[in-house]
Amino acid sequence: MNKEQMLRAQRQQRATWLELDDPPRRALAIRRPAEDRVHSWRDVIGNKDAGIESLPQMRKIASEVVIGWRNFTEADLLGKEIGGDSPQDFDPEIFAEWVDDKPKELVEIAGKAVSAFIEHRDKKAAAEKN
Repeated sequence: MNKEQMLRAQRQQRATWLELDDPPRRALAIRRPAEDRVHSWRDVIGNKDAGIESLPQMRKIASEVVIGWRNFTEADLLGKEIGGDSPQDFDPEIFAEWVDDKPKELVEIAGKAVSAFIEHRDKKAAAEKN
């Protein structure tokens, strides 16, 4: 396995999907964060009083953890008036622009990242007990 293949395999092990539609169509690939990253987000994640002032931090979290998407089209990214139905490959800059004014999705992304971390931590602790 070469370096690129090794990195891709490691990243796949840390990835989970956040479904954005019901029934599922579009989804974001979320990389499980390391423990120190989760702790640095404490002021934003789970703070019921966090408001618009927390959006810059939420954008930063999203840019750190979103590593891909599936089933996004031009219309999803530009609006139906401009974009067509051709599928779009993931691009971090395009993602950042798309999510920039979507606070609901920002909260969902951060929540999914944290829950992936907690699930991994709990599995690891259970395995260490056995």
